[in-house]
Amino acid sequence: MAPKIHRRRFLGLLGAGALGLAIDPARLHGGTGGLGHPPQLVFLQLTGGNDALNTVIPRKDPLYRALRKELGVPAPTVLPLNEDLGFHPELAPLMSPFEQGHLAVLPAVGSPRPNLSHFRSLDNWHAGRADLEHPKEGFVGKALREAKTTHIDLFHVGEGPTPLMFRGAPRPVVSLSSLDDLTLRTPPPRSPKGASPEGAGGELLRRLEAAQTQARAMNARLERARKATNSALYPSFPLAKRLAVIASLIATAEEPAVYFVELSGFDTHASQDVAHPVLLRSFAHSLAGLLADLRAKRRFESTCVAVYSDFGRRAQENASRGTDHGKAGPMFLAGGRVAGGVIGRPYDLENLDEGDLAMDIDYRSVQHHLMGEVLSLKNLKDPSERKLPRPILG
Repeated sequence: MAPKIHRRRFLGLLGAGALGLAIDPARLHGGTGGLGHPPQLVFLQLTGGNDALNTVIPRKDPLYRALRKELGVPAPTVLPLNEDLGFHPELAPLMSPFEQGHLAVLPAVGSPRPNLSHFRSLDNWHAGRADLEHPKEGFVGKALREAKTTHIDLFHVGEGPTPLMFRGAPRPVVSLSSLDDLTLRTPPPRSPKGASPEGAGGELLRRLEAAQTQARAMNARLERARKATNSALYPSFPLAKRLAVIASLIATAEEPAVYFVELSGFDTHASQDVAHPVLLRSFAHSLAGLLADLRAKRRFESTCVAVYSDFGRRAQENASRGTDHGKAGPMFLAGGRVAGGVIGRPYDLENLDEGDLAMDIDYRSVQHHLMGEVLSLKNLKDPSERKLPRPILG
């Protein structure tokens, strides 16, 4: 399991728990993938199960109106993406990156063996597996292990436990909610009694010194990140504040990195007509702020943001003006090198999968492309059953 560094552990980094943090000085500056800056991959989880049909809307399909008599988004307000699909009006801030070719929309992503439990579905998504009980390894951790690399930073920006996707990674996960969460306040290490670099205890001393070197490097990076914060580009949503933290970390990155952040509340069993637009507004304005900030920091080309959810919602609305757990749901990919547009086929509302949208793309194929294309990891296996029809990057 990838260890997690939170505030208390960071402050005591020179203890025995830090002995596995030794760095390779020759790899302090990770590969840039030919971009001028090391590649950065951000996973944004819309927790609860985002509704596909009211996010990426089949704007001309009369069956949509039949299925969503109460919840259907008025046709004149839908923002056209192509002949078949359109955005919910609260996603207006994302129209510009879409029209510029820097936002890809995948309408119906899912699992070939879906599980409609939040916990099981997210476990499977994070493990990169289909219908696996009690996964012991996350898909990011597994990809790093298979690629035999330890030179990719891992960040969890938010509260709660370390995301399962990082489990098994050969590198610690840094967990923080703000740039003030981690501060190094430790004196220089003292040699263990009787230790010398060449004598007994020398290996312990070298590892202690290496751990402190890495801790001080991270502390210096956080100091630089604080100075790189540009809050003027962000709205006041909590998600926006966390994405601002990620942007500042990206601006000071010297190695490739993977970040995890989430926005909760998408389990809209009732009053979805009230809750869902508010959630989409927070998501869209926050993501637009991040993309603008990355442009200002000249990190737009080296960053890819992947947005996903537990699963989708049922096609038919329920009696509580909500929707229940469904199978396929939308994904979004954004960044300077993302080949934008709609990826995948339009919805087929005449041929639902037991009342749900049928999966068009296996989420494991998207994960495989992200790890391979964005982070340039090699020797990865793609276990998916419905592949992406084209590359993610242009």
